[in-house]
Amino acid sequence: MATKAHNLGHEVLIHLPMAPLSKQPLEKDTLRPEMSSEEIERIIREAYGKVPYAVGLNNHMGSAMTSNLFGMQKVMQAPGALQSLFSR
Repeated sequence: MATKAHNLGHEVLIHLPMAPLSKQPLEKDTLRPEMSSEEIERIIREAYGKVPYAVGLNNHMGSAMTSNLFGMQKVMQAPGALQSLFSR
């Protein structure tokens, strides 16, 4: 799907699950504020490895993660994050 979108001239974003404020089951590798920087970096690195031509990240759910300063600092400091697009 990502290759097809890229070949059609579209930018590709990774739809990355992030922890919501509501209590619900979380997907595997959902980013959570209490995660270490290393764990967040691993998840982001693996996501980029799975999605060819990705130019950035798009938040899925994520109200708990995106409202947490320290959690988002870890996301934005992950290698490559500042050179890419982040959409909430």
